[in-house]
Amino acid sequence: MQRRRDSDIIIDGERIRSVNLSIVPRETIDEIQGTTDWKSRLKEAERKGGIRYAVRALSKQSLHSQQLKKRLLERDVDPDVVEEIVEYCRDQGWIDDDAWVEGRIRHWQQQVKSSIDIKQRFRALGIAPPSLDDRAALEKLIQKKYSGLLGGSIPYLSKHKMIQALIRRGFSYSLIQEVLSKNSDTCMMQ
Repeated sequence: MQRRRDSDIIIDGERIRSVNLSIVPRETIDEIQGTTDWKSRLKEAERKGGIRYAVRALSKQSLHSQQLKKRLLERDVDPDVVEEIVEYCRDQGWIDDDAWVEGRIRHWQQQVKSSIDIKQRFRALGIAPPSLDDRAALEKLIQKKYSGLLGGSIPYLSKHKMIQALIRRGFSYSLIQEVLSKNSDTCMMQ
């Protein structure tokens, strides 16, 4: 873990606030401390440094706006400036929350995660969870993992184990029963 590098803004011998050196360089801080319009200059320096930080962070990985806000706030950037930076990134097309959410959902569904698990992952990231269709994920999982069992009548023990495994993955019992009965009907028609 990296050590935080902070510097204090001192005006007329009084500590005003702390600034992260990864956002505002020390030279800029030294310049700001000797002026009367230090508030506007600090805000502008934070905005420029915050945009530089956002570009670096977004070049490494795609981020949701909430994740970028959290990272900037952890670096002691003024909350008003954080909002300006995130809005600027949106205007530039560097952040697209809808595309990011769709990409995460697609990725997690490929790992065959239930909608409950996916929603929990979004909440853990501090992002409002989207509404999801569990039926498609469940049908895909059953076709992928249990297609051999669907050809004929499923022995009770195998069916019971399959249902328990699906419940542990976060699918509801009623949905599992519904999808299994649909799949057994389509198997019998073939």
